[in-house]
Amino acid sequence: MLYVRGHLMNRSITAFLFAFALAGASASCVDTSSLVGNSDGSTTTPSTTTTATPTPTPTATSVTNWGFSGAASAVNLDGSRIKIMWNFALSSAVSSYRVYEVTAGSVLNTLGATASTVNSFVVTGLATGTMHTYVVQAYDNRGNTDGNLHSVMAMTFAGISGVSNLGNVEATLAFASGGVSVATQYNSYCSTGGGNMVAMTSVASSATNIALTGLSTYTTYVCKITAVSPLGIEDSNTATYTFTTRGYQGVILVTASGDAPTAPSPQPTARQVNITWSAFLDATGSSLYKLIRVQKGSTVDMTATTACAFGVTTSCLVCQPQGLGNKTCQDLNVDNTLQYDYLLSMAPLGTSLSSTAWLLPSADTSYRTSVQIPPANMVLVHRDSVNVEECWTMGLATDPLNHQRCSYSGLGAVPYSSGAGTNGALSPPLNLPTNYFDMGYNFFVDRFGEGCNWTHGTDCGGGDCIGNGAPGAGLGVNGDVYYDWGTVGSYRCYYKSGGAWTDLISFSQMTSTIATAAVTNAPGSSNTVHAIPPLYRTSQNNAWSICQSIVDPNYGPKRLLRAREFVASAAWPEVPGDPGQISDSVASTNESGASIENTHVCNGGSANGVTQLGGFESGDDLAEDDTKTVLIMGSATSAGCVSRYGAQDLIGNMFSFVSDQLAYCDQTTAACYGQASSLDQGNVDMGYFNFDGVQGPGGGGVNINGATAVNSLSNGVTSLSIPLGLPMVGNDNGNALTLGGSIFPLSKAHSMQNYRLTQIGVTGVRAAMYGGNYQSTASRYTSNWVVDPNTVGGTVRCALPAE
Repeated sequence: MLYVRGHLMNRSITAFLFAFALAGASASCVDTSSLVGNSDGSTTTPSTTTTATPTPTPTATSVTNWGFSGAASAVNLDGSRIKIMWNFALSSAVSSYRVYEVTAGSVLNTLGATASTVNSFVVTGLATGTMHTYVVQAYDNRGNTDGNLHSVMAMTFAGISGVSNLGNVEATLAFASGGVSVATQYNSYCSTGGGNMVAMTSVASSATNIALTGLSTYTTYVCKITAVSPLGIEDSNTATYTFTTRGYQGVILVTASGDAPTAPSPQPTARQVNITWSAFLDATGSSLYKLIRVQKGSTVDMTATTACAFGVTTSCLVCQPQGLGNKTCQDLNVDNTLQYDYLLSMAPLGTSLSSTAWLLPSADTSYRTSVQIPPANMVLVHRDSVNVEECWTMGLATDPLNHQRCSYSGLGAVPYSSGAGTNGALSPPLNLPTNYFDMGYNFFVDRFGEGCNWTHGTDCGGGDCIGNGAPGAGLGVNGDVYYDWGTVGSYRCYYKSGGAWTDLISFSQMTSTIATAAVTNAPGSSNTVHAIPPLYRTSQNNAWSICQSIVDPNYGPKRLLRAREFVASAAWPEVPGDPGQISDSVASTNESGASIENTHVCNGGSANGVTQLGGFESGDDLAEDDTKTVLIMGSATSAGCVSRYGAQDLIGNMFSFVSDQLAYCDQTTAACYGQASSLDQGNVDMGYFNFDGVQGPGGGGVNINGATAVNSLSNGVTSLSIPLGLPMVGNDNGNALTLGGSIFPLSKAHSMQNYRLTQIGVTGVRAAMYGGNYQSTASRYTSNWVVDPNTVGGTVRCALPAE
């Protein structure tokens, strides 16, 4: 029996090892004169090695009292060289060290010698993939030797040779020269950003490469491969290979619309989803993309080749575009009761559709774009898409693996919740990370707002329930809906119950029965007499009640849009790469409404020449006023006044109530405005907002310097809280963005003109309306704060959290 560092070793194992040494003997026998004193002086740190004690034939008289322990280690350098190292002898009698390889028959084959001041030796010219055993003995000037037979072993392995099948989060590491025939396994190690290498994956000796998965997208890795011998010796080759995973940049825009059969051309009338993504950073003209769809939360197969169809919930192929530039895919085969995940990948041209280069981590939600199909006549406002647009507007970089959020700590950075809360209690908080702008959730918004669903038939005096003036008591039957289209100050909607007509504005707590009969967000055709006017002359309380009374079977009761949601929903398609991208100057023209039937697509303050709205009184417009008028829902006249998400007339036509309120919070020199949440308990976006740009419990900042109102930029507004559309006076550590600066160009100032906020009394509460109307400048940031939540003068547009 033999010993291996204190462990018994069977002679058959020794013979086994010597057989491997013999396999490399011819390659390791070299001219000893050329190797005498050879040392490369490298600082390679050897791996722990296991040594065997063979029984070779001594070559000289043995001396045992020199304090020499023999060979300490042998390490592979690069597949053709092995470095042997030892500790110096304690005795000064030693004049040299001689290096041997143990060959067949346990013979010590001399490789070379070094001076007594050198303690390493490099053997060169070895065959890759072989194992070798070495002995080092000490000599004096008379030729005496210590005679130790302490041996060390090493394999020759060239390590990693390259990378193939490189995808977004995976790569296959190739072995050099096919590996080592005697290895028991191979280990891989990688580092990023100059850090230490960490263990990745190990494979069995039968493997020919190592496949890595779960890598980070568009990240540079430095990797190596080591081989392990039958005795657990891990080689120390220093070969590395550097590669970068594919440059995933996330989606720019997701749009989804529910069925809308009466939508004006060219807006879509059927359900659909459109996904637009940023070109990968390493894309070329030959790059090939793949967009895969799967039911939300399901395991994804990125190798799927079956085209998506209605009812398909497993992985299917949406599209496979090629080339440079941002890309858009359209999915027309979506079901309104399903929710989907879309996953994007890229591979070089020529990669087969079933290649694993397409793979993404199926459990990693970072690469999943979740899409809910909106109810009829609603559109989706997607979290990631809002983050892209808001962050782009603020000049901030987005994170494609975290819903495209960006670093921002100002007003409106993150929402408290997505739901409205009930019985005075807040909805469960979202608990989003602070110091980022993040929309936080997907939501649906009315595509056309809510309209007065007046009765079309013979109920009211033998004709339609519509006229110039309030309905007479004898008109109609219970359940009928009447619309007064008369003067601009009217535009009222009535519901008949108990034999009497009641103005909808009178219902502070509307029932679902009344809402179902009197309210619709489906426009009438512009080519029939049953055109639907938008609900107008409502109050904030009334608008809230209307939305809450409309219950979707899948998502529950609607709620009034929040200011933060309105600003997001009303964005123009200005982000580089947006389909149909427009410039800021075009957006400004769209909003002004100077020639609404030509280039000024929104019904703003200077609209004139409106001559055809589709159906009222044989083709006249809704208000019998061809110069200033409210357009019907889904009017072909304003079909171009559509946000990047597909909502029509958010800008202009009429101010739209949102659920935000402000109350007086203390008695400073001017005023400060605190959160008032009598309607929407989950909406605390404007908590203690002050015009000095500070947000926080207690408020307390002096704001508009004693002025009674902020009407426009000329009133000293120098900064803007973009997520809420609120003007600021001053700039508090980046919380408010300076107008005219490099972040928010002054050219966009058109989007906050006609801002109106009058001081609030000590006991007052002000209600917010956004978007502008046909009598004032209109834009996504135009807002008005009316006297109180019961003030009449706005319209209704509802939302649903898409959860």
